[in-house]
Amino acid sequence: MQWSDDGTGNHDYNLVAVYGGSASSNDRYPVLTMYLFTLHNEKPEVLVTQQNQGNPEGYLYFKPTDNQALASGFASIVNHN
Repeated sequence: MQWSDDGTGNHDYNLVAVYGGSASSNDRYPVLTMYLFTLHNEKPEVLVTQQNQGNPEGYLYFKPTDNQALASGFASIVNHN
């Protein structure tokens, strides 16, 4: 993965934007969410994590978002629709 100002690059994932924030109204135990807006093999893909603990590998794990409205909106932006 690499940062890309315009979505082009020679990596599998070219990162064009990041968003993070609280996904809950529980101030004591908020659910924090981080989105990565990428072009994965030249196709728009939004990755998400709500991981809040470390792990033995020291990795932060992301998966494609289940939020279809967000994924479709990002694809529309990328595809100039």
